[in-house]
Amino acid sequence: AALLLLLVASCRGTEFQEGDFVPSARRAQFHGQRTHWHDILGQHCPKFGVKRLVAVPLPQPLGYKAADDYKVQFSFDGDRHLTPWLPVIGKRAASPPYVEVELTRSGDSIVAVSASVYQLDEEDQAQHAPLVREFLNATHWPKHLLVHYTWHTRHEEDEEAGLLVLFSGA
Repeated sequence: AALLLLLVASCRGTEFQEGDFVPSARRAQFHGQRTHWHDILGQHCPKFGVKRLVAVPLPQPLGYKAADDYKVQFSFDGDRHLTPWLPVIGKRAASPPYVEVELTRSGDSIVAVSASVYQLDEEDQAQHAPLVREFLNATHWPKHLLVHYTWHTRHEEDEEAGLLVLFSGA
């Protein structure tokens, strides 16, 4: 019974409190190559349960050519949640782009992440004009990708706690 209890406890993700930084990383894909994962600084990470807009710096990778498509992928909570590859530069990318990341929480854990790329509307382009100019300039690096983190709450019954109560009485 103790082994089962340890197994159930180890399956849980990181426990967060409101406003905690969520460990995040990013990597890029271009010209048939992928970069390694790079940690994202706290000021660019999501905060647990807090809606926020950040400008994530994208350094110019070695071997990148202006004609290449450039995609980015994000990882959250120690690689427990990955986004798909998101086109941010190139023929199939919105210009200028922004990324909408929806994080779903249940209690003190992240249970799901989804992400999509959209074209920045005119009002937001005007509000972030210097970043947009730099992003659209093919020779200017690092580029800053606007990322909007939003949160949804999923109310679920705590199955692990139920199992704990069930097996602790046995």
